Amino acid sequence: MIEARKEPVVLVELDTRQDADDTVSLEWDRDTGETQIVVGDIRDESLLVFPVPGPNAGEAFRHPLRYAQ
Repeated sequence: MIEARKEPVVLVELDTRQDADDTVSLEWDRDTGETQIVVGDIRDESLLVFPVPGPNAGEAFRHPLRYAQ
């Protein structure tokens, strides 16, 4: 049985950038040490969120669609 997490997940935004169509953020979970990329499409307000290994985080931030699964 999986126990539900009682505390909220706290993500720290390490970097963000915006171009004409998208906003890209690099976030870090301070509790687990995991990093993720969040791509927000400005046109249709959709979000794409995916985990990236820490060593690849900078490259994934610069080229998120290469790392999206």
